This record gives sequence, C-alpha cells and structure tokens, in this order.
Amino acid sequence: MIARTNAVRVLSAAGAVALATSVHLANTFAVSAAEFKAPAAKATSPVPTTNFVPVPPPPPPPPPNPPTPPVGPPNLVVPAPPSSTPRPGLGPQRQLGPATAYIAGRFAGSGPVVTAPAGAVIPDDFCLPGKFEDCGDHLRDQPQQDGDGIVYFGDPAQDFQVSRNEAWASAQFRLTEQTGAGETLDSTAYSLGVDRRFGDRFLLGLIATSTNTSLRRSGPDTRDRGTGFLYGAYFAVELSDNWAMDGRALTGTVNHTVETAGVQSGTYTSQELHAALRFSGEFSRNSWRFNPSIEVSTMNRNDAAYVDTISGPVSAQDTTQTFVTGTLLAYYDGLNLRGGSVTPYIGLEVSQQAGSGSPSATARAGLSFEFGNGGLLNIDYAYGAIGLPNVNDSMLTVQLEIPF
Repeated sequence: MIARTNAVRVLSAAGAVALATSVHLANTFAVSAAEFKAPAAKATSPVPTTNFVPVPPPPPPPPPNPPTPPVGPPNLVVPAPPSSTPRPGLGPQRQLGPATAYIAGRFAGSGPVVTAPAGAVIPDDFCLPGKFEDCGDHLRDQPQQDGDGIVYFGDPAQDFQVSRNEAWASAQFRLTEQTGAGETLDSTAYSLGVDRRFGDRFLLGLIATSTNTSLRRSGPDTRDRGTGFLYGAYFAVELSDNWAMDGRALTGTVNHTVETAGVQSGTYTSQELHAALRFSGEFSRNSWRFNPSIEVSTMNRNDAAYVDTISGPVSAQDTTQTFVTGTLLAYYDGLNLRGGSVTPYIGLEVSQQAGSGSPSATARAGLSFEFGNGGLLNIDYAYGAIGLPNVNDSMLTVQLEIPF
C-alpha cells in the first residue's frame, strides 16, 4: 500500500536561570607616608601638607534577574492538532500496485491471462497505468464442441482439446520508485481463480486475491504496510470471430499499519472496489497475431479515520480514480516444441487518468508455454512509467493455468 509523515512537537522544560553574582572590589589606593600629617614634632620650618580627598564608594551592584519559570515538565510530548492536509502519501493520487490475474482467454482453450489491480495509491505525478493489466490474453479460432462439454479447436479430430472448466494460480511482484519524492512502493499479489464456459461464447469465473504492499517515504522515515484480501467475479463474451468483451469486479478490505522511524504509530483499514470493462480483438498475419484493446477501469478506496500516536487524529478519506488504456500486443506463433509450444510476445500500452495527469506508456514482453494437455504457463515482464521523469516501475507476473 503507505508511509505517513508524522510531526512531533516536543516542549523541553526551561531550567532555572542561575543567579548572576557580581563582586565589585573597591579601588585600593596607596598613600605614601608623605601624604599624611606627621606627628607633632619640633621643627624650625613648616612642613607642607597634602589635602586628602576620599574616593566615593562604588555604586551597589544591580539586583539579579529573577529566575525564568519553567515552561512545563521535562520531556513533555504534546500531540499535534489534527492536520487539515490530506494523508501523506494517501491522497487522491495515481493508482498502481499489484495486479490480479483473472481470466484465461480460453475462447481458444488456453492463453496468457488478464490481470487486475489490487494495490496501493501512488503519489502525485505517478501517471502510471493503474488499471487491470492484461498480461497477453488473446483469442484464437472459433471453437467447436462435441455436446459432452469438451471444446475442440478447428477439426474435432485434433489431439488438442480443452475442458470447459479451468483453475489457475498467479503470483505478481511490482516495484515502483519515485526518486524525486524519495518514495518506494513494493507490492505483491497471490491469486487463485476458477471459471467455466457456458455455451460457445460465454465464460464466468470467481477470483480470490491476497495482497501485500509497503509504501516507504524518506525524510522522515515513514512506512505504510498494507495486507488485504479481495474477492470477486469476472466474465467474458465473444462478440464475433475477431472481437470479445470482458469485465470484472473485486472488493475487499486492506489492513494498514503505519510506522515512524521503525515504531508503530497507528493502524487503519481501507475498503476497496475495483471494476473494469474491455473490448479486444485479434487479427492474424502469417505467424503473427495482433491484439488491440481499449479498456476503462475504475477504483474506489475508502480509508477509515484513526488516531496516530505521534501526529494525532487523521481524518477519513475517500478516493476514486478512473483510467482509459489502449493496448497493442503482438504474438509470434512460429515456435513449436515437442509436447507443446512456446509463444513469445511484445506489447505497448498507453494509459490516461480521467480528469488529470499526462499519459504514460508501459512496454511489455513475455513467453507463453502451452502444454499438450491444454495447460499453460505464462511469464510476463512490464516496464511502466515511460515518459514520466524520476519514476521507475517494473512488474513480473507468473501464472499457471490447468484445465479440468
């Protein structure tokens, strides 16, 4: 998820002021014997005398300043008043964080998957693709079925066939750094899902996701750790031989712990809702397949109010973000292996947050390993934040799909 800046107001006690003591010494003046009148003596001539003028005593020293009363007890820590500014690092900002794999693109039986976000808010100027990543999902030829629930592709006599049911597991790791602001987001997501085809053109599935985020900010050192659990459903419908529509929705709770200088200073919870709708197509040329898509995604996050032991009360905050993303992926189908095939792919995404920010791009590359039994292993690497200064963003996704 997030670090928080906590102000500490420390009132140190003023010590008693030491009394200043001044010692004024009187001027010592020596008078020679000649300056005093000699005792009476017989003399034939007068003896000159010197008139003695006494020196006045010095003025008395000024009275000492009274001691300054102490301000308060020593080491008194006074909580700061409630801040009127947004939560540090948790205001209405760009959305990033771990994605959640959600669909197997199984109109062709198997294929790389689409993913959805489940993570933390990124500081301002993070115009990153905070939306449901697609990790290379694609369509293939229109399937046929034998009436017994098994779906074939092309000629039913082919060896390759896929069950109407599929289970999958996904692990995703993401690291985002904003060097100008001294902030780092480290996030992971582990997902499990299952789906079933109904008829030839409709798919429905369920998903559960566990997320972990850590947003750290320097100066002072603060950290916001989030652990969440999300659940939801997804669907896909094939509109034609070349076009499809899919959508998903997830909701859940994320528990946050705030640390300042390594000491826990507060806890709070967030309620999150993610939803997206996408249209995608597929067009082939020789051994290449091209998949354009356009997607609209939104995320709502409601952070509960809480009291920080250092900075005081923190108010509740509600954030909604919407993104529009265009993607073009290119797959090369010319590599075949014994017992299966491998499909490398590359892609480029351009994302724009509705109402604010500048567009940013994400470059992607991956490998899809398809096994003879219809299973699939997909490895996807994405580098985002292209076009944004002082931002580094990278993500690795590994997913396994097993038909049953």
